[in-house]
Amino acid sequence: MSENNFFEEHFKQVDYGAEELRKTLFESCVLKNCSFAQLNFIGLTFEDYEFINCDFTGAFINESAFREVSFVGCKMIGLNFESVNPFRLKI
Repeated sequence: MSENNFFEEHFKQVDYGAEELRKTLFESCVLKNCSFAQLNFIGLTFEDYEFINCDFTGAFINESAFREVSFVGCKMIGLNFESVNPFRLKI
């Protein structure tokens, strides 16, 4: 997926497979029933974001920012927040 910015959008039942997301800003969005299993997040920024019933199994979230983000009913097996830059994490 190329570099993009998304603002106040809703995504439902999207399967990102084993794609790679780079340098994208997601702000004030909602993702519901989406799959990010095995996805490589590189330098992404999520602000004022809500993940609902999403699958993050085995995803890599290196150097991504999570600010004011909620995870509701999400599958997060193997998701390692230690690889997130602590200066870019606000929970």
